[in-house]
Amino acid sequence: MVVRHFSSTEGLPVASASAARIDADGFLWVATHDGLARFDGREFTIYDAANSPAMSGNRVNSLHADAARRLYAVSSRGELLGVRSAGITRIRPDAADPESPIHYVDPSTLCLTLNQGWYCPDGRGGFSLRRRFAQPGQVTLALATDTGELWQVVPRQGVYLGGAGGRRLVFADPALVQTPSLGETPIAVVTEAGELLLSTERGLLRATSAGGSYVEDADGGRVMAQQLRAEPDGRIYVGAERGLYQLDGGVLTPVDAAPASLAVSRSWRAADGALWHSNDGALYRDGILQLDSRGQIRDLMFGDVGSVWISTLRDGVYALHEARVDLLNSDSAMVSDNIYSVSRASDGSMWLGSLGGGLQRIDRDGKVHNYGRKEGLPGLNPWVVAVAPDSSVYAATYAPGLYHMAAGAERFAPLALPRALSELPILALSFAPDTRLWVGTTGGAWRQAKDHWQRVWPTDRRERVNAILHDADGGVHLATGDGLWRIDAGGAHALAVARLTGVPVRGLFRDSQNTIWASTEGRGLLRIDADDVDGTRAALIGRLDGLPSNSPHAVVEDAAGDLWVNSNQGIFRLSRDGLSEYLKGRTRVLSPLTLGLADGLTELEGNGGVQPAAALDLSGRIWFPSQRGVVRIDPAQLPLRREVPRAVIDGIDSQGSPVDLAKQQLPLGVRSVQVRYNAADLQAGAEVRFRYRLHPVDHNWTEAGTRRVAAFAALAPDRYRLEVLAGNSDGFWSQDPVVLEFVVPAYWHETREFRWSLGLGFLLLMAGLAHWRVSRLRQRAKDLDAQVHLRTQELSTEKERVEATWASWRKCTAISR
Repeated sequence: MVVRHFSSTEGLPVASASAARIDADGFLWVATHDGLARFDGREFTIYDAANSPAMSGNRVNSLHADAARRLYAVSSRGELLGVRSAGITRIRPDAADPESPIHYVDPSTLCLTLNQGWYCPDGRGGFSLRRRFAQPGQVTLALATDTGELWQVVPRQGVYLGGAGGRRLVFADPALVQTPSLGETPIAVVTEAGELLLSTERGLLRATSAGGSYVEDADGGRVMAQQLRAEPDGRIYVGAERGLYQLDGGVLTPVDAAPASLAVSRSWRAADGALWHSNDGALYRDGILQLDSRGQIRDLMFGDVGSVWISTLRDGVYALHEARVDLLNSDSAMVSDNIYSVSRASDGSMWLGSLGGGLQRIDRDGKVHNYGRKEGLPGLNPWVVAVAPDSSVYAATYAPGLYHMAAGAERFAPLALPRALSELPILALSFAPDTRLWVGTTGGAWRQAKDHWQRVWPTDRRERVNAILHDADGGVHLATGDGLWRIDAGGAHALAVARLTGVPVRGLFRDSQNTIWASTEGRGLLRIDADDVDGTRAALIGRLDGLPSNSPHAVVEDAAGDLWVNSNQGIFRLSRDGLSEYLKGRTRVLSPLTLGLADGLTELEGNGGVQPAAALDLSGRIWFPSQRGVVRIDPAQLPLRREVPRAVIDGIDSQGSPVDLAKQQLPLGVRSVQVRYNAADLQAGAEVRFRYRLHPVDHNWTEAGTRRVAAFAALAPDRYRLEVLAGNSDGFWSQDPVVLEFVVPAYWHETREFRWSLGLGFLLLMAGLAHWRVSRLRQRAKDLDAQVHLRTQELSTEKERVEATWASWRKCTAISR
């Protein structure tokens, strides 16, 4: 069972919560004494009077969900609030009396008791009047029976039962006062027989159509009910200060007596039929303790995936759900949590090497055996262990040393090592096909011969060797502090030089397709195909490709061909199909299944850098070492979370301030925006991944990873459509995106009309210029004609003058003769 705790240090406004409910988008909402809190599985968002004008105060008494998962909250002032991610709204069911407080909400039907009458849901998110009260403002609680009659409680008067013929007083009590006080929701229920059970200051009242009386326990004392709950089979459970009771025909039968007189008990029935009940802060399932909180448990909500959400007074909210992995650590009778090495013996037992806790062997029946000084080991730091093909066991200690225990023996003995090897810490233990032992050290790789040790690589310097992988042809791959090396008949040579030069390699694995996977330090996984002898086509796969970590430790393959990776950011699985699609270029990023704190891990950081650092047991379960013990995963039985998160748009900002999309249009001049989106995954909210695209700009999806903001700069005036998809930590993606449509308005000079006007004006200008030009030419032609005419006249006059002068001259000449 995984237990998660959320209080003010985790983001709740206060540590007292009255209820929690899940809305239609999958978000968890918590009603607290200081506002409403929305939880997406990663963090809380607070809605209170400071940021939600619909809330006049912060104390919220109850939270309710209808069949469509629309949420409603009732404040301590009697305000009915619509609870949505888009904001909190005030709901006023009675238009004639809009300020009427909500006196009571029937949790089973959500029918409301107001001043004027009894209102019930209309199926569209609103409420309609079903019954008007005879005296407005008098009734503080109304509950319907299956026959259509309506119980009505009037403080200081009594209890009425109303029908078609009006209402009548069936129980009179001038001292009648409901409980609890302080504006909290009254406690009442109608039984299958149509009786009303009501918690009052004088005890538990049982009213029938014939009258009423106060219920007494076997000792004749009155019960102060804190919870009343009716089951489908008609049974009534009474949670009281002195324990949990079942009420049948007015007779109380203890179900579980509280150990202290002031301890408050409550109960809930789960969908699987289990009876959950609380005793102050202790919570039981069918009588078995599940949780012991420091507060008082007020409410339980059962989620869709087997989770249980517990709201408490003074101790925040708890979440319980089944773990998907087994964590074996100090709580499981193991000596040490800090496990580094795992190896399987032929009998199915698992050997664990640790720092600080000695050596452990876990038999198939779960029995744990510890090996330390009494068994011949020098101390508590045998961090590398490997079972040999002959079933003997080798253990390397953190301080230089190598120990051996023969098959069937009970004690380890030190192995004689050459001086050069004895001074080197051993990091890797590996057995060649010929069963000879190879060791990787901080100073290189060595192998054991019959009566001596041989240094294999390197011979001219010291180099760290973290893992050794043997090939079928006799070659050997070495994971070193300076990349990946291969030793064969031709000598030693580096592989994938372009990718791994200077990059430490921490682990090696060969899958069923003979592909080699190298775990690098800070660069992700390196993949080398079987036919790529020198690694020239090797590819690095890391965070940019969808992996949750660039620091893998070890890789193993399960029976289905899927790869499991232990890393410093948790454990993840690469499915065979998903990996194939990615390698063929059909998907842009990988969508691995990730296992984290919500799945049963208490620490994300795995351990590695030694060999062997992972193993499969005879049942096909995977064993990975970690800082907090050894993690055991059963791939064949792992429940997949196929329910995908639904993306929502939380808002749109520009230059750090929220933008109001009035009529789906940005304010004039706003061209750069940041869209805030989100999605709820209550088990692994931090691992939710997103992709988005903006039409008409983007044709392909943008892989946003875990980012929850999309920024767009310098948008041109146009109509846009943003689509956002969300995927969960198991690699499943929603198919229906959330859509945000908005318009970037244009300035007057950017409008189509302005462009048309500008074009028309240009044409008119050109036409005007042409007309002016033609007019100028015509005028010039006229001026030329006039000038020609004038010149012609002048020439004609001059001609006449010359001719006259000539005639005169001739005449004079004739006379002189």
